[in-house]
Amino acid sequence: MPDVQLRSDDGGRVVTIPVPEPDKKQAVLAVAFTKSGSVMLDGILQELCSAGHRSYVRVETELFTLGLQVRKFDSAIASMIHESGYVYGVFRTALNGFFSESVDNLVRLFLIRDPRDAIVSYYFSMKNSHALPAGGDIRKSLIQQRTDLESIDLEDAILTNRFGYFFDEIERIARLSQRSGAIIYRYEDIVFLKERWIRDLAIRIGVELNENTLRKLLKRFDIVPSREDVNNHVRQVTPGDYRRKLSPKAIAHLEQRYSKLFEQLGYVTELA
Repeated sequence: MPDVQLRSDDGGRVVTIPVPEPDKKQAVLAVAFTKSGSVMLDGILQELCSAGHRSYVRVETELFTLGLQVRKFDSAIASMIHESGYVYGVFRTALNGFFSESVDNLVRLFLIRDPRDAIVSYYFSMKNSHALPAGGDIRKSLIQQRTDLESIDLEDAILTNRFGYFFDEIERIARLSQRSGAIIYRYEDIVFLKERWIRDLAIRIGVELNENTLRKLLKRFDIVPSREDVNNHVRQVTPGDYRRKLSPKAIAHLEQRYSKLFEQLGYVTELA
């Protein structure tokens, strides 16, 4: 298995990323909001590629494991993206290098989610269950976020705009998803229709889906918890959870502050 060396944009760090031999099919780039089902999408694509003999690369995941911020390697990642040979996934970050005509030639898959549900899920994940890398800047940042959130409830965190960085990122992903030819999946449309979604993903990335692989994926990812567990990564999956967790005041605050984002993504606000 060949390796690729990535140099940070400031030149201060070089890391080695494992990369398989390329296949001969059109390249695919997968991008998802944090807390939109990105772990699920990553797992499904990885299994589909393994079963279908496609080469899968997990650059952002590899950097996260090292505790490194993917955006600091923006230029190096852009230079390793080719129009054939790999499925690149899953990025939770809209890198500057993705806003280019060359990347527009890839099959581009996006998984989005109602921002109101996404921020509720993000709060509980950051506070209770999100995985931590062994070291690095990301570990320090996540531990600090967890400490900060221990002293504030969800309602107050939203009303005091604690999550601006989260919405900045999904706004960038939303803009990226609006480029011509993007394939957009909405969490709300796929969460209870996993089989249909998996079949479509297989077609999009150019692999044949056998029934054994499908059954394996459904057993692993078609999960609907019988009750909410804030300490579990899959806390609950039903769309509209924000209505149970947020007051009308907090919902209105989000919808007013991020009205353009809701419009861009096609989510109807309660203020409409």
